[in-house]
Amino acid sequence: MARYLFLILVSILPVICQSQVVQRYTREADKVSITLNEGTISIYPLRDRVVRIQYTQEEFAKLPELVFLPGNPLPEFSVSDLPSKIEVRTCALIDSIDKQTGKLTFSDTSGNLILSEQAGSRKLIPDTIMDESCYQAEQSFESPADEYIFGLRQFQDGLYNLKGVSRRLKQVN
Repeated sequence: MARYLFLILVSILPVICQSQVVQRYTREADKVSITLNEGTISIYPLRDRVVRIQYTQEEFAKLPELVFLPGNPLPEFSVSDLPSKIEVRTCALIDSIDKQTGKLTFSDTSGNLILSEQAGSRKLIPDTIMDESCYQAEQSFESPADEYIFGLRQFQDGLYNLKGVSRRLKQVN
């Protein structure tokens, strides 16, 4: 009986290991990089309640930073490698990524959900614009049935609650 159990475990182990999306993570002074099967998510804690999320599918040259100025004090943060997820915590925020699905979730320190990505919705689709390589980015988030979404006032079409409305955002400057 023990021999059969061992054979079953040995044959199932590769399938279990392949289904895990998260491969590893590394912590640096200013960020946590989580390597997934299809890319890398970097979580940069900027303030106790603010994080910057960067998703890349390949190594890229270090570009000059034009948005975030250097020298700002970083909040203290910790990383926990739990059986089902990796958590990055500040004193006010918990960012977690599910090891099986790669789904990113944000909650407060009491466990109240703030925002949750839809599993499998994160995409970077290779494209070109004027012979320059680029990506089309796509991402979806879970939304409770009673949630209203307001904003995007550049559209003068009379829609105020944008929940369920598709918008193509395009920079034309």
